[in-house]
Amino acid sequence: MRNEKSLSNSPRRNVGGKEEEDLDAEMRFMGEVVNDIKIDRKEEIMKMMKIFLVMFVFSLFFGYVYGEDIDEKPEVRREKIEKVLKSSATNEDNLKEWFKDKDPIIKEKAAILTGKKKTNKARDILIENIKIGDYELRIASIEGLRNFKKDKKVINALISLLKDREKNIRWKVVEVLGDVGDDTAIKPISNLLKQESDEYIKRTAIESLGKIGTQKAIDELMLIKNGKDKELSTMASNVLKAIDFEKKRKKNKVSANMKKKI
Repeated sequence: MRNEKSLSNSPRRNVGGKEEEDLDAEMRFMGEVVNDIKIDRKEEIMKMMKIFLVMFVFSLFFGYVYGEDIDEKPEVRREKIEKVLKSSATNEDNLKEWFKDKDPIIKEKAAILTGKKKTNKARDILIENIKIGDYELRIASIEGLRNFKKDKKVINALISLLKDREKNIRWKVVEVLGDVGDDTAIKPISNLLKQESDEYIKRTAIESLGKIGTQKAIDELMLIKNGKDKELSTMASNVLKAIDFEKKRKKNKVSANMKKKI
């Protein structure tokens, strides 16, 4: 049967004596070559590992000595910006470098501090920031503009972003407009209410009209209250009640102070 044939009957063992020796020698040579390749591969890998180890140690040493580790933890960089915040020598140009940081909290701190300078240069830097494509920096710079109350240039720059495609940008803009805006912002905010689909932004817009608090803003809230949109009507009604309550509180406080003087 086929499975009972021995290996000695195979064609490979039927070759002549010299040919068999040559074949064995060739097999031994191939085995040595394979072993050499394996050894060379191991040596190559070990060399690469040594190189990577040296580079890693060098990078740690360089970062320790010079304090310029590019992968420095956010907590360390935040401590640095806190020191900048406390320095009276800090100016707008120093702060601009922090706008490039990858940590959004650091960007926000830098933008807020820039806004607190309340200079025209600071204002213009922040307005320029809100136009660029860096989403986190735009949000931070809009917050920094909160310090420029009733500034026409700031109000117009913010109004231009009420139609921004980013939902959070629109929300932040309309929220800050409540603090810095005047009658100029009322109509654009009202128009936003007609176009906006996000309920949270709508609520913030109505609250911002209440924060502006001028007679024109109150008149706009009355129109919204009497409008067909029941949800917006309820929101406007609540804001008007809050405005009325605040007026009465202030009036009562003035009366109380008058009585004390008498």
